[in-house]
Amino acid sequence: MGKKEKKVVSSSTSTSHYQSGRTETAGEGTHLQEKSILSPQDFMDFKVGTFAGRVVESNQAFFKYNLKKVSSFDKKFENQKLKDLKEIYEHVDIEQNFKKINQEIDVLIGRCS
Repeated sequence: MGKKEKKVVSSSTSTSHYQSGRTETAGEGTHLQEKSILSPQDFMDFKVGTFAGRVVESNQAFFKYNLKKVSSFDKKFENQKLKDLKEIYEHVDIEQNFKKINQEIDVLIGRCS
């Protein structure tokens, strides 16, 4: 995830009073602060097929597009190498999925038959 830099300038002034007079002190500091271009919360709101980013050294600060299947605008398009993605599951039993992965690993390394 990309980051952008922002120059932050801070200043402070202090005055001390004494019997013999007063003293004033002033200071200024500058530092660069990095901030994510997109936050994780931004990504959570994206729908399937959303592509976003920032073009470096461009006047366009940010872009966000929804990708579509080629067949949605070119009805004649056919490519045997491009296949539909497997079914997407909204809710996954993580514990059951973890057990399944471990079983598959055991089979692959020959622990079980």
